[in-house]
Amino acid sequence: MVALLSDIERRSFHHRYRNSDLFRQWSAILCQLEREADEMDAVSLWYLAEKCLSRLRDIQQYRDEEIPYIYNELINECRVFCKGRDTIERSSEAAERSAVAVMCVMLTSLMNAVEKGHETEDFDNKAMCVAIVRLLNKNLYFTRLMDAFFGRKIGNDGKKVVIAPADPMKKETAKCAMDESAKEDIEEMVNFVSQKTGGLKAEFKKGHWEHWVSVWRDICDDSELITIIKKTGNPRGSDWAVNEKMVFNVLGIFIEVFGYKNFVSTACKAITEKNRRDYITNHAYKCGNSTELSTQEIHERVESIVKSKICS
Repeated sequence: MVALLSDIERRSFHHRYRNSDLFRQWSAILCQLEREADEMDAVSLWYLAEKCLSRLRDIQQYRDEEIPYIYNELINECRVFCKGRDTIERSSEAAERSAVAVMCVMLTSLMNAVEKGHETEDFDNKAMCVAIVRLLNKNLYFTRLMDAFFGRKIGNDGKKVVIAPADPMKKETAKCAMDESAKEDIEEMVNFVSQKTGGLKAEFKKGHWEHWVSVWRDICDDSELITIIKKTGNPRGSDWAVNEKMVFNVLGIFIEVFGYKNFVSTACKAITEKNRRDYITNHAYKCGNSTELSTQEIHERVESIVKSKICS
């Protein structure tokens, strides 16, 4: 099942993508698919492609081997669209078209890592690009979408389309695609979490508060993770405007990674008078209602962010 972005989320994520030359090149094509081919909206589709690219980025070796698995899972997920409380059943053909569209966005994103003047040289993403092409080169819908993308050579301003190189396997690429509104949204979120957890500053060891704030900046840079932190399904009695449960889940990982012993009660009391111990100790993806890090992939991504601060 694919959860389509809400109207508010769609507007917010549009700000995260609109400075990307690649997104703007695809945008009119994807909007046309939404109007004429019963496709998901362009921003939701781009968000789904970005999630798949994040999955590949988290893999350190043989990323190309993951491509067929991603494609098969996309087909299964795209059989049902979830919009709010409504679910939309879709045909096998429509699901496959959606999966192909996502793969096209992924392919051009991976190809875009090539610097101008180096088009004939090998590059780090080549194996993933080859895997996608081999998988879909006989698919007519794939061919049509790629032809539409490369056939759009003149922009709306009448000038030749120029797409600045950017490697989606590098985390900083996502930041470059954001407009000022998106960057301000991230800063507001980081500042809010910092303010709500400010009591930890006096309890942490030297330098760890700065690492804690940096963890949240990286989390908010990630499209999928910022979606989770913005959820309103907080624990009973919470007055937080962000996902309080996730904050304590991340705190649990932080405490473990930075080697704090017998610190859970101290950390909890530094932030709130309410008992949030379960969310700190039961942060693993297998812990049901105690965690918002509900899949192994998401939990490992957050853990990786926290671990990256140890040597920074």
